[in-house]
Parts: sequence; structure tokens; C-alpha cells
Amino acid sequence: MRAYLMTRGIRRDLDYDFVGASPPDRWWRSLDDRDLVVLEEPAVLARNAEGSTGILVSGLPSSRRDVLGTRIRHTLVVDGLEADSALAGRLAATALDPDGRHRLGKELDGLLPIEAVEAALSGDAGGAEIGELLENLLRSAGWATEPAGDVADREGSWAASLNDPRGRADFLARIAALADGREGHAFVTHSLTTTSGAGRAAAELPGDTAILLADGEIGGVVALGKGVDAVAGPTRPGVPLTAGLTAVALIAVIVLTILLL
Repeated sequence: MRAYLMTRGIRRDLDYDFVGASPPDRWWRSLDDRDLVVLEEPAVLARNAEGSTGILVSGLPSSRRDVLGTRIRHTLVVDGLEADSALAGRLAATALDPDGRHRLGKELDGLLPIEAVEAALSGDAGGAEIGELLENLLRSAGWATEPAGDVADREGSWAASLNDPRGRADFLARIAALADGREGHAFVTHSLTTTSGAGRAAAELPGDTAILLADGEIGGVVALGKGVDAVAGPTRPGVPLTAGLTAVALIAVIVLTILLL
């Protein structure tokens, strides 16, 4: 396991950045660059590729505010979870639980005082110990929401509402499957709002994809195919066949009348 924290200082010049070490592979850019996720919002993203599993939890609330009075948020990235599906499940369950998010945000505030954060962000301190502090926190008890139940991983790609209890349970099952070696993605999105949009996103990503929509209307857990139906855009309005035939007949009558004059 390797853990990284992005946050900011109170000072205006200490904007959001990783405190201490940065992840060598910013794997979530495959989602961010496609505008599939909004990392300023509360979300959880997970990916397994070539046997490596990572999770990003964004929008963890801090009790701190910056110099303008805006609430500070934390983003936690944990890589190397392919050996620990239980921790992957706890991270995802905590990210989906509003109380769990506040609890983890409070733990991060206590772990790293603002003086340590600002020293690392300004370069006055290296912050080499921060990764180890984060990893020790994640190995401890008390911060996590435990996943409920034992749900089998659903086949293929699918989408559901973030408010759907079955969708959340299936999402946690997919997170565990990714940590156990299944290739693909699972993420909460504030950008996609329709089944067709989720289908296009799943078609663009390698492996199978599980998507929870924070906004928009979607009923139940909807399978997303990888074929043409999943990626087709809105149908462009056309001319009804009967109307087309009527127009052709009218033109024929007009032409015939002119010839007979």
C-alpha cells in the first residue's frame, strides 16, 4: 500500500497539491481528462490495470478554511491495493457514507496539523514521513465505514443511481473484485446524468466499468453493453416515410400537369 494526500494551506499561495510525495502514476486522469468525474465533488474512483489497483477518494471535508473562508477539502489516493481487498472495501464504503467522509476528514486533520501541511507545501519541509503516517492511519481502526453484506460482483459494465442501495452494494462488490484482480474501473460521477452517457463512457474505457450517477434519473441497476447500442448518440429527427412518399407523388403530378399544358 502507498498513500498520498492532496490538500491546501490556509495561505492563498498554498493551493491544492500533494503533501510530501506525489503518486508516480496519476491513473485517474483517464477519467478526469474525459470530464467523466469532478474531483472537487465528493466521489470515489477505482481502477485495476495490469494487476495494480488504486483508489481515489475526493471531497473529504476538513474543518479548516482558507484565507477567503472557503472550506478546505482533502483528496486521498491509495495505490497498491491489489493485496488488500478488505481495505479497498472500507475506503469505498467510507467514501459513500456522508458520516464516514466527515469522520475520515477529521482523522486527516488530526494526523497532519496545518503547520505541517503548509511547511510541506511551501517546501520548508520535505514531508517524507507523511506517506507512512497515512498508511498507519489506514491500518488502524475507527475511521472506516465497514461494507455491509456479502454481494457477488455483477457481470459486465453497468450504471445505477448513487441513491440506489442495491447500486451501492454492487459498487462495493465491484471495488472488491478490482482489488482481487478484475481489470476495469468503478467511479462516482457528477458529470454523467443519463444511461446513454454512462454507456458511452463505459465503451471508451478498457475492461468492465461500474458507474454510480450522483445526479440524473436512472431506475435500478442498468447493464451497459460494449456494442453499438451502448455508444449510439441521440437519434436525429428524420422525415416520416409516409410524408416523404406524399411529397414525391405531389411533385410527379405537378410535373405531369406542366407537360400536358
